[in-house]
Amino acid sequence: MKFVNFNVYFFVFLYFISTPVILRCDERTVVLPNNKILVLKTFLGNPIHYSNDHLRVTDFRPVFGMLQDWRVGRLSWTLHFVFADRKVRGIMNISSPQYPSLKTTIPLWADVQPRDAAEGMIIEFFHKRTSPDAWSFLTENGDSWIPFEFDVHMVEPNASFTFIEWAKVPQTYKNILINKDNAEKDFFDNAPKKQIKLDNETTIYIPFTNGNPIRYADSNFQVENFSPAYDNKAKKVSDRWIWVLTGRTRDLGRCKLEIFDPTDKNKLLASMEFNGNGVWQIPFAEKTLAPNFWSWENQSKDQWVAVKIRLTMMEKNETREWYEALMIDKNIRRNFEQYRQ
Repeated sequence: MKFVNFNVYFFVFLYFISTPVILRCDERTVVLPNNKILVLKTFLGNPIHYSNDHLRVTDFRPVFGMLQDWRVGRLSWTLHFVFADRKVRGIMNISSPQYPSLKTTIPLWADVQPRDAAEGMIIEFFHKRTSPDAWSFLTENGDSWIPFEFDVHMVEPNASFTFIEWAKVPQTYKNILINKDNAEKDFFDNAPKKQIKLDNETTIYIPFTNGNPIRYADSNFQVENFSPAYDNKAKKVSDRWIWVLTGRTRDLGRCKLEIFDPTDKNKLLASMEFNGNGVWQIPFAEKTLAPNFWSWENQSKDQWVAVKIRLTMMEKNETREWYEALMIDKNIRRNFEQYRQ
């Protein structure tokens, strides 16, 4: 009787199931538009994500996404990764081998709970509006291979490393990104416009949807409210009746917002400069200084009130203008009656 050494066959089996994975890892040479030549490893035609003892990349791609509190989506590059360490303190510098001007720094500051370890983190960077060079591949024909360099410096744990992550963007996926970006970008400009008459017979055109004026929004700036208000912090009682324009910005850079009165030769009512991300609010048209914005108090009919807005993006030397309008109806009048009481 012959005995078979199953240990030998077991190790031979392990060799054959593991060896094809190694053999199928190929190298691909990519010549970037700036003639720089880079080599990457691929598996079944796709880039292999980076991994070491501290960080493992699970996904890297351009996406079109909607964020909470924003009505308009935007194109962003995203990196999805998982930390091996439970506590992380450091920074990640991101740059482009193709465009030296593309640079940004992301803070790495996380206390990773066991239940969150598998989900990892997602960071967004190089948005299309603020970093157009990162999206030049959308004009290329065919599949595109896009690299970005990630330079990680962590003080907790003490580690530093650099890697290049690649994204393969097929033409079909580029078409999807382009169509979504165009649809969102054109929503405000191409919406059906309605002619409205203001108190002094001034005529303006406002974009409408579902019978209501559309508040301006793009991927970096949006208006959220335009209405009369009561400021109970004003020192004088006569100054407490005001109008307010509120909204939010993200990754817009230094900009200036101006508000004009279209019924008074576009007289400047208020202006404000701001920078970065966050919520903003501009008070204007106090009752004692702009009585024409309050003529509706003495009338019972519905009445339109409107302002002209100019947004100047100083870093891009770009300006946008539009109108914001509000119909003063019985509901708004009823709210103000409550304030008077």
